[in-house]
Amino acid sequence: MFIGVACTIPDITNLPGQGGESITVTLDYPSSDVCYDGTTSPSDASPVNGVFSYTGSGTLDLNTSNGAIDANSSDPGSYTVIYTKSGVSSNFPIIIGNDITLSITTVPGATICTGDTATLTANASGGSGSGYTYLWSTSATNQAISVTTSGTYSVTVTDGNGCTATASQAITASTAGTAIAAIDNNDTMTFNGTDQYIVAGNDTSLQITGALTLSTWFKSSYSGSSNQRIISKDNNSNRCYMTQLDASGNAQFYIWSSNSGKATASTGTDYRDGNWHHIVGVFNPNASVAQRLAIYIDGVNVGYGSTADTTIDNDTVDLEIGRKQDNTLFFNGSLDEAAVFNTALSSCDVKGIYEATTTVSGQPKTANLLDANTTIPAPVYWNRMGDS
Repeated sequence: MFIGVACTIPDITNLPGQGGESITVTLDYPSSDVCYDGTTSPSDASPVNGVFSYTGSGTLDLNTSNGAIDANSSDPGSYTVIYTKSGVSSNFPIIIGNDITLSITTVPGATICTGDTATLTANASGGSGSGYTYLWSTSATNQAISVTTSGTYSVTVTDGNGCTATASQAITASTAGTAIAAIDNNDTMTFNGTDQYIVAGNDTSLQITGALTLSTWFKSSYSGSSNQRIISKDNNSNRCYMTQLDASGNAQFYIWSSNSGKATASTGTDYRDGNWHHIVGVFNPNASVAQRLAIYIDGVNVGYGSTADTTIDNDTVDLEIGRKQDNTLFFNGSLDEAAVFNTALSSCDVKGIYEATTTVSGQPKTANLLDANTTIPAPVYWNRMGDS
C-alpha cells in the first residue's frame, strides 16, 4: 500500500488556554503528493497528548495515540485523520492506495548499435484511480518512447490519486561491429550486363513477408543510363523486394506491399567507380515508420526510407541475382557473397560483416555467415559466387 498525502495545510483551531491565551491545534504529515510504503507518522501534532481518529471509506490502521498509519494493513480509499485535544480538532486528508509497481522493458535490449532504435515501454500496475499518466525524462508523455542515443532514461507514472512511481533504464549505443569470423574468398562472378544472371528459385525460405536483410558485395564501372539489379524478387506484376544501382549509380533498396507500394532508401552517391563496395538493405517492421527501411554502404548507414507497412508482399516470382525477372536491368560488373536474411540485422551486425578480413588481395572482404560463434543470425540464402 501507499499513503498519499493530499494536502499539508492543517485545519487550525484556536483553543483558549490558562490566562486567556490562544493555543493552536495543528496536524501535519510529511509533504504532499508523496506516496509512502509501509508506515508513516505525523510530522507535527500539537499540543501533544491529543487523540487521533479518522473518517473514511474503509478501515484505516491508525494508532490513536501517536497517529502512525500502517498503509499495508489499511483499506484503499480516502480518509480524514482527526487530531483532537481538549475537544478541539484539526483535520488532515489522507489517501490510501495499492502500491504502484513500475518497470521498463527495452526492445531489442539495453545495448543498441549506433543508428538503431531502442523502444522503452513503461509497465505499471497497482495504484488507485482512473488510470496512469506518464512523464519521461525526454518530456514525452506516451507509455513508450523510442531512443537512439546513449543515456539513462527515466519515467514517472502517476495514478488517478496523484501518487507516483519512478523507474530508469540505461541505454548504450555501441559503435563496435559484431564479432564474426572471416572466411577465404578466392572467387567472384562477373556479369556482362546483357544476358548473365543467377536464378535462386522461390523456396519458402525466400518468401519473406516480415523482417528482411539483403547483403551483397558489388563492383561496377558501368557508364550507361540503365538501372542495374543486384538482388531482385520482382517482375512488375509480382513484386517483393530488391537492391540495385539506379541509372545514376545510387544504391537503392526497395520493398513492395499491397498497402504502400514501394519504399526506397537511396544514397545519392554514384558507386560505379570500379571499386568493391558492400551494400546492405534492412527492413525492420518494428522500427519507427520513418526508419523501417535502412541502407548501408561499406558498413555505414547512408539513408533511411519510410513505409507505414509492416509486411512485404509474398509472390511466386523467383529470386534472381544480376537482373530483373522480366529480362531487363542486367548488372554490368562483379557480384559476390549475396545473402538473404529473414531478420533485420543491426548496424553492428552490418559493420561486423563488412569488417571481416580476407587473405586474398583484390577480393572483397568476406565474413563467415555461418559462424557458429557469432550472434549475427544465419542467412536463409547465401551464394558465395564460386567459393565453397
